[in-house]
Amino acid sequence: MTYQITLRKRAIKALARINEPHYSQIKQSIYGLAKNPRPLGCKKLKDRNGYRIRIGDYRVIYEIYKKVSR
Repeated sequence: MTYQITLRKRAIKALARINEPHYSQIKQSIYGLAKNPRPLGCKKLKDRNGYRIRIGDYRVIYEIYKKVSR
């Protein structure tokens, strides 16, 4: 099952400020979540819904929705 990736405007702006090679690594990891939303090393967040993955010195926080109403 492939998931759809949706980025918030705030996340897009934050990504735009990150220099290479970190930008490419983060972008690749984010889009990799479409095929595997719980990769090795992901952690469930406490006190809120969602997960996080680390890419170098950066953290990506995301939520997984099984069904999205259209």
